Amino acid sequence: MASVPLMYAQEDCELGGKESIEDDFTYRNNVMNAEKEIRLAFVRKVYGLLTIQLLATVAIAGVFLLVKPVQLFIHQNDWMIFGSFILSMITLFALIAKRRDSPANLYLLAAFTAVQAYTVGVVVSYFDTAVVLQALGLTFAVVFSLTLYTLNTKRDFSFVGYG
Repeated sequence: MASVPLMYAQEDCELGGKESIEDDFTYRNNVMNAEKEIRLAFVRKVYGLLTIQLLATVAIAGVFLLVKPVQLFIHQNDWMIFGSFILSMITLFALIAKRRDSPANLYLLAAFTAVQAYTVGVVVSYFDTAVVLQALGLTFAVVFSLTLYTLNTKRDFSFVGYG
């Protein structure tokens, strides 16, 4: 168990509690050792971000899949997939550099999501519409269902050993 708590239940989970938590790993603080309310808030935040990312990906990929002029433009300009790879690397390195700088890290995560959604859109533009939409819809349904369950559950899964 940690000697110094990560944060207390009465602190703001969204702001991270304390202003400076750089010594958390020194004290072996992590979400798994936090109070139940903190763990549930963390899980809700993660699933919420994942749901938003999947919504954005489905929306952008849907445009690439269903709008024929966009498909034609993408198929005629193969260099755009390489541009998305370079943008992915740039935003990924920026995310690593700014991982503790809120809200800049959320803006960079949004940019990374947009670039990855664009990449998925380019890839799915080469495949059958029905199969792609089915896969995206099923993925979204599973993640959305898990998110709803996470937001509404009072059950604590720390007995499993993973938090």
